[in-house]
Amino acid sequence: MNNNEGFLTLEEAVQCLRTPSQLRFLFTQIIREGYPAAPLWTAFQNSLSNDHPMYPFDHDMALDAALHKIADYLLHTGKSLTDFGLPNPIVRSAEVKDEMQFLRREEEYLRDEHRHQYNLLNNEQCAAFPILAQAIENRKCREQAFFIKGQPGQGKTFLIQCLLAHCRARQHIIIVVGSSALSATAYTQGRTAHYTFGIPITDDSIHLQSKIPLFSARADLLRGGKVWF
Repeated sequence: MNNNEGFLTLEEAVQCLRTPSQLRFLFTQIIREGYPAAPLWTAFQNSLSNDHPMYPFDHDMALDAALHKIADYLLHTGKSLTDFGLPNPIVRSAEVKDEMQFLRREEEYLRDEHRHQYNLLNNEQCAAFPILAQAIENRKCREQAFFIKGQPGQGKTFLIQCLLAHCRARQHIIIVVGSSALSATAYTQGRTAHYTFGIPITDDSIHLQSKIPLFSARADLLRGGKVWF
């Protein structure tokens, strides 16, 4: 099969409304016959992945799922994605996938919420907001710590909620950690410190030593978090 034939074969299958699963199988057969895989993947990646439940809300996750399934087909022939010059899918833990799905699902709401809340910020909140937002966007948040101080009722929680909506609307994983269940429930997707970091809560615990394994789903989420509140 020459280069043009491979492309036309898959294009015809798309026009005939073949399912993504059928297209992935056909894609595998075509590249095994010698058609360059990378340009074919670039041209038809959407058609090969649009049966993923998060498509098009999470395009990257859908593409990764399609690559996983293509890799399974190739595995039965003793080949891999790398053998054909195809990218390897990103391996994400279940907790990271859940967080990403939440961000994609709520993206429009988060944008509206941010616009609404930002218009209600007072002068002090408006002064603090760009400093915090810029630090997060510039990837400096892992190196800096900010403390928001003020008397009760002065708008600390509201400012953080506005920042959360701003960052999450941009698809950043934000981990909100509270010292108690009451403080954690003040924010969407809030978690207690004990739950988040696996800290023991028994009366005889004198050391704050996390029980989270290094390569667990929770550790993957903590590493993937853009910023912690």
